[in-house]
Amino acid sequence: MTKTSPVNGAVYVRISRTQLEEREVKWAAINVTLLGDNTIVAAVTGKKIRVLSIWFKAGLAVSLSIKSGNNTKIDANTFAANEAFTPSVHPNGFFVETNVGEALVFNAGVVSANVHGELNYIEV
Repeated sequence: MTKTSPVNGAVYVRISRTQLEEREVKWAAINVTLLGDNTIVAAVTGKKIRVLSIWFKAGLAVSLSIKSGNNTKIDANTFAANEAFTPSVHPNGFFVETNVGEALVFNAGVVSANVHGELNYIEV
């Protein structure tokens, strides 16, 4: 089931517990240190990357966009220096899902943003 948020247009996708159990939950480090695009999870041919949990902390004030590949913006926000982003775990999938065959990319609007954290994801 797919549902779109009336607030920010984010797409939420629900999957059953059985579907989740059939997929390997993977882990990736978030290490955004460059201005512009920083690949967090490499593209997987024929698969989407769906984030289940995420946390990170911005070392400097930064405008950060989460993207599917090089073009499609999934979400964007501005974070203060030393601000942490720690939403709850979403076992059915978080608000972040890439397009098929595209990488999960964080785009930083400042040099040396020092955004560090981690996420769990599945390939769907």
